[in-house]
Amino acid sequence: MLHSRRQILDILYRTAVAAGSYSLVAGCVPARRVSPAVPAGFARLAGRLNGTLLLPTSKQYDASRRTFSFNPRTDRRPAAIAKCKDEFDVATAIEFARANDLEIAVRSGGHDVLAASTCDDGLLIDLSQLNAIELEQGRSVAVTGPGATAGAVDRAMAAQDRLLALGCNPQVGVAGLTLGGGLGWFMGSFGAACDNLLRARVVTADGNILTASEEHNRELLWALRGGGGNFGVVVELALRAHPVTTVTGGYLCFDGGNLPEFLRFYRDYLADAPDALDVEVLVMAPARPVIFAMVSFLGEPDEAQRALAPLRAFAEPLADGVRTAPYPGVMSPTAEVAALFRPASDTPKEANDAPGIQWLGGSLDELDDAAITTIVEQIEIAQGGWAFNIGHHMHGAVCRATAADSPLPRPRGNFTYHFDAWWGSAASAPERMAWVDGAVGAMRTHETAAYVNYLSNNDPASVRSSYGANYARLQSIKRRYDPDNVFHRNRNIAL
Repeated sequence: MLHSRRQILDILYRTAVAAGSYSLVAGCVPARRVSPAVPAGFARLAGRLNGTLLLPTSKQYDASRRTFSFNPRTDRRPAAIAKCKDEFDVATAIEFARANDLEIAVRSGGHDVLAASTCDDGLLIDLSQLNAIELEQGRSVAVTGPGATAGAVDRAMAAQDRLLALGCNPQVGVAGLTLGGGLGWFMGSFGAACDNLLRARVVTADGNILTASEEHNRELLWALRGGGGNFGVVVELALRAHPVTTVTGGYLCFDGGNLPEFLRFYRDYLADAPDALDVEVLVMAPARPVIFAMVSFLGEPDEAQRALAPLRAFAEPLADGVRTAPYPGVMSPTAEVAALFRPASDTPKEANDAPGIQWLGGSLDELDDAAITTIVEQIEIAQGGWAFNIGHHMHGAVCRATAADSPLPRPRGNFTYHFDAWWGSAASAPERMAWVDGAVGAMRTHETAAYVNYLSNNDPASVRSSYGANYARLQSIKRRYDPDNVFHRNRNIAL
């Protein structure tokens, strides 16, 4: 079941993966050396955990250390992986890491593009087992663990006739998505995921377990609504649940040969988009270049049909898989659409010795003609295993929140974009990664301050620019809750 542009890449990558692993290590973060005394201490740590501690000799270690965007730049080998079962495990792991001068990485879904959710020679705190999901307060609030994926939460809420404002990719972890902002299908109607965060349980750097809400630690709640993982490890999130069951959505597919015309149309079409409409675009060439326009409309079906009429009229669709149906199933491609994702029967088979994927992107203040020209030029020189994505058009409810509500900037009319490449063979990795680097580099002249979840580097100036006027307030809160910058593997708020 496919739901989003990045899940499609996820499926393609995992199909190619089988079980290959890299021997290359090209991380840009200096690794700390593990003290000889630490390995013996790991036995004591394992005995204190309700969960499981994985060491490099453990059977599950290699699979558990990988991120979604696994490639020679994001290959990391933690000294140990603490698969935490509860908030006390998280506090125990933090205490052990600090006592032994181990770098800490925290993972919910592991989709971070820069592999912030893993590290070399440190302790990886894995939250995947903290994945409980329930409704409370008259079914108006969904309470979930950070390790739950957006898709799992969506399905659990659908069974209760509820919907959450999460992202577009069901594979991402709810915590990372929400803490970095969480732009998604329903941001025009309900705002970003972070705007719907009502409270959070947080384990701080000193091992305290706090509740951040409007009543308690209010400044911390503000920072968590878009400020990332800078302030502690979130072990529970309470999110607003909306009483919605059906959505008009799915895929409209067009000939990729019309890409320049389509992108100009798309820009102008979304400029007047109603709050209820979101359109994400994926361009790929499984067998031939295809434009996959993924649409979501949260409203009456007749209103949806009127809103989608100009998109349908752009050209004769190769496939029209848009329908009104319960969410999240409505976002899955129909059989007609799915056929366009299949490669041609004569596509050469690539070796599968070291599969990987890379995606990098940023934000555009506007999708002007110059940016469109650059996008098309970069796609024209792509060589196999590529995709381009654009969407997250900032409009509606997400732009009505203010700096008093959240540190997430709300530039009306912005788009996010990313270029993607995947491969099965180590021999293909350098060329594919070089294409992504070159494409993103070519877009720099068109970029604005990036949506932080898509920020493709950890440069302090870029992080500061992403948060703009809210950065100083985030620094103040960082100094209060993490004065030693223990939680720095993120888009770091520098002290």
